[in-house]
Amino acid sequence: MRLEDDGLDPGIAPDAPRERPARQVDPDAFAAHIRVEHLPHALIADCSASGAVAACYPQRLAAGIHIVTPNKHADSSDWLRYAMPYATAAVSL
Repeated sequence: MRLEDDGLDPGIAPDAPRERPARQVDPDAFAAHIRVEHLPHALIADCSASGAVAACYPQRLAAGIHIVTPNKHADSSDWLRYAMPYATAAVSL
């Protein structure tokens, strides 16, 4: 996982891992990185099929982070996992 405050120049992106290794994926660090005061909106586009990622949706929505996803675990799992993000989103509005 790479978190860059100033972006990553596409011209050097292939060499970036050699210069500074990526760190282990940390969903909470990622959420904190994108939900900062100087940006009016934060969005996660989850293109994974991970149940673990979908399980984090309620926390992300409660933090004001929008989610766009085709993740099958978000809408086809047990009732609580299905209903919780919607309930959290309704409260967050």
